[in-house]
Amino acid sequence: AAFARSHAVGLSTSHLYRHDAAAGLARTALARGDVTGATLQLQDLLAHLAAGGSLVGTASSELILLTCHQVLAGGGALLRAAEVLSIAHIELHVRAASITDDSLRHCFLTKIPENREIVAAWKAQQAAAASANHTAQRAAEHPDFAVIGHSRRRAMRAARFPRARGRPASTPPVSSAA
Repeated sequence: AAFARSHAVGLSTSHLYRHDAAAGLARTALARGDVTGATLQLQDLLAHLAAGGSLVGTASSELILLTCHQVLAGGGALLRAAEVLSIAHIELHVRAASITDDSLRHCFLTKIPENREIVAAWKAQQAAAASANHTAQRAAEHPDFAVIGHSRRRAMRAARFPRARGRPASTPPVSSAA
């Protein structure tokens, strides 16, 4: 109810806190499992960001961007979610760079929940991208790689690398009665 009142006031005055309120409403909807409702709450905010709008003057730009990322990812808009996460990560590190004390900078990145979540989501996204790149590279090097399934690749690998006890998996046993 508080987010709804704040959002209504923000809309009537065009104050930037309306973005904080919209993100709060979206987080509430997302917590209820209502991805569609969360997306609807962020429509104006996402349009503002897509048009190159800024979140300067909001209470928590990091939390707003993290919420946008989570809602977009939950709705299956993975490319747009990755773009928003990239913006969040860049803005977070720009702010962190202004903190001269190493200990305080570390606390800023690890102790504030939304900052910690942005860093974790960014790392997960980078790991997934690296894995996808590795798979794509393997597929380019070996055209059959992308077509065949995991169990087939495992069987092919087993045939190429003999087992420790002796023969490769595809070699029939040698008959001793000769």
